[in-house]
Amino acid sequence: MATQIARARLMGIVLAAGESTRMGRDKALLQWQGHSFLHHCVTKLEEVCGEIRVVLGHHAATILAGESELKVDWRRNHDITRGRLSSLQVGLAETEWDAWECTFVVPVDHPAFQAKTLRELLQRRAEAPRVDVVKPQYHGTSGHPVLYSAAAMAALAAASSRRKISDVIQKLATGLVAVEDPGIAMNIDTPEDLAALPNPTRRTP
Repeated sequence: MATQIARARLMGIVLAAGESTRMGRDKALLQWQGHSFLHHCVTKLEEVCGEIRVVLGHHAATILAGESELKVDWRRNHDITRGRLSSLQVGLAETEWDAWECTFVVPVDHPAFQAKTLRELLQRRAEAPRVDVVKPQYHGTSGHPVLYSAAAMAALAAASSRRKISDVIQKLATGLVAVEDPGIAMNIDTPEDLAALPNPTRRTP
């Protein structure tokens, strides 16, 4: 088995800057299994990442007040109209690329992924170090979180913030990992999506 990447060289970024228009309230603070969406994303990333950054935008002060106990590097996107890449670039600002080997990126509206999926993505990257983007797939459907190499993150940081992330990385080597984790494909955008989330008594890591 290939050697896993050291925790100290792994970063996690949670994108939580959106307006949550279709949901009607801030998705970062939505409750599921006794905790907020943001809490779920952060605590799972904490299992493998040496540093976690959270990018806020809409209602940043409210989210900060509600989740002040989280030990993360809080960032603020002051112009969320530029799109998701602009939020990711806020999360990547002031990064020393030599210090980080890979970065997990997850939107806050994907709280149901399992922590074991992070380790499976890391194993794929360790086995194929020339792969710059590693994505999980559940029964043929891709989802989040996504693992990016330092080279991929540098390319995203340097791109025009008006571009789409998928356009920037389309020429980079991408690996897909089949996972038994339906949560990677659960994008919670509406009240109906929230109601459809499974709610077991405890989360399985």
